[in-house]
Amino acid sequence: MAYLDTNLLLSYYFENDRNHRHAAEIVESLKQQGKKRYISPLVIVELYAVISRRLEQLRLPPPFINLDREGKIQAVIKDIIQKVEAITTNDECRIDQLNQAKAFHIYVKAIKQAGQLKLKTLDLLHIAYALRLAEKNRADTFATLDREITEKKPILEHLGIKILSNAHENTAEQGNA
Repeated sequence: MAYLDTNLLLSYYFENDRNHRHAAEIVESLKQQGKKRYISPLVIVELYAVISRRLEQLRLPPPFINLDREGKIQAVIKDIIQKVEAITTNDECRIDQLNQAKAFHIYVKAIKQAGQLKLKTLDLLHIAYALRLAEKNRADTFATLDREITEKKPILEHLGIKILSNAHENTAEQGNA
């Protein structure tokens, strides 16, 4: 079972993306292995951010052309999720103590990894979601095209998450959202 990073979904869906072939290899391999593919609400937020910013530059499938702007955005995101056959995990309303404040569990989990991983905020949150899925025995792999994440492969594997990526062959980065 695998957690899918936003950059992987976008590169897989848009065939003119320079990393499409790499993303397709990863997604099709996961499908052939019968591995379930998970995304988080954070992935959906990032998809909305990217698609809404770049909508005018995207080549949309013909059925989406006559939709209004919001309809196009929603249709593209729904289509992306369907094409990779992803399962969206639910956020947990679990609250943990964080210094003098209370915070959602996923934030605290990301904070605990920040010093060790030294990644950008959204990348830390994606890792936190993947680790949470691993704790529930629902994912053991993080599929990404993000070079900064793949550079942390030894640390992530020590934490119990395998990295599935072709990042050494491309220049994808998670700066989309």
